[in-house]
Amino acid sequence: MSSQIWLKTLKKFDSERYVPLARIEESVLEKVAALYVLNLELANIPWKTADKDIAILKLKWWEECIDTIELDYRYKAHPFLKVLGEMVKEKKLDKKHLKKLVNARYTNACNDPFLSVDQQADYIEQTAVNLTLMALNCFSSGDEIGDRYRFAKYFGMPFGTARLLLGTRALAERGLYSVFLEKKSDYDDLFSLKLNENIRKRLKAEADMALKYLKKGITESRKFRKREIFSVLEPALGYIPALMSIRKNPDIVLERKINLSFYNKNINKIMFSLQKY
Repeated sequence: MSSQIWLKTLKKFDSERYVPLARIEESVLEKVAALYVLNLELANIPWKTADKDIAILKLKWWEECIDTIELDYRYKAHPFLKVLGEMVKEKKLDKKHLKKLVNARYTNACNDPFLSVDQQADYIEQTAVNLTLMALNCFSSGDEIGDRYRFAKYFGMPFGTARLLLGTRALAERGLYSVFLEKKSDYDDLFSLKLNENIRKRLKAEADMALKYLKKGITESRKFRKREIFSVLEPALGYIPALMSIRKNPDIVLERKINLSFYNKNINKIMFSLQKY
């Protein structure tokens, strides 16, 4: 499987992350694409597997796969693992970060509600923030990025939060949990596709916090915004219009035909919108 095939997969199923990749040199592109495709494989398991036990078995297989990712036979079923395996051998990628992507998906497979705001934040840390950090580490230069984890959080938290918020209706229709709510009656309302004031308050708080993270990230990232490394952070910017809309009117998360692709090639215009916020 070539990086071009991986890019086609990303273009179809993860367009926000796909669009900025055109600016990355091929040697780095292959590594970042491999990470994103692995994330897609894992994220799809809970949603495409009706039987919870089978979904958990599939996730356990991926855990074992990551434990032995250096072995050649793993690449036959999933060739993109060869790229990740080489990165692990070269100590440019840590298995524990890959396994965080797997472990977070057990929450989805079991369909357990978040027990607190902190648990929800931890889920986004293990998924979007963790994936952003690994993608940043694919770039060799260390002095142009500074504290990679800090930037991964500034841009990864809003990205993960936006996807949870925009997926609210689709998840609720299947009786699946999206964001933390304090009362069972709130979940009953959500699964009935209606919002009460408690739910609206939570959704607005999530959107507001995401926008604050982005403000900090945009301010601190000026020094390398025009460099290719910014392509890993840029996808979160495409969700700024959606987050601002949810902050103003949370009810839009239950709209039937909400457009999930908010990517705008004019980054300056998006940033200006956030600065006005």
